Amino acid sequence: FFELVESYDGETRARLLLFATGYARLPPGGFARLAPRLTVTVDARGDPARLPTAHTCFNALTLPPYASRADLAAKLGVALAHGAHFG
Repeated sequence: FFELVESYDGETRARLLLFATGYARLPPGGFARLAPRLTVTVDARGDPARLPTAHTCFNALTLPPYASRADLAAKLGVALAHGAHFG
């Protein structure tokens, strides 16, 4: 996950932040000042056919157990492309 995020450009990272937290930008002081802290977990019992799930009230991102980085990139890409339209 983190290698994938490091490969993102600034716009895609901003969409990830919005998807996972509901914030369009980080607070002054960056991630260290984000409360609650952003958490990323893998739900080992999750269905790999599903998209990632965000819990913006808790700044949490839950990922199904994808079989490969390519699967993660594809599913997260769909979530980021369409996730801003909810809420």
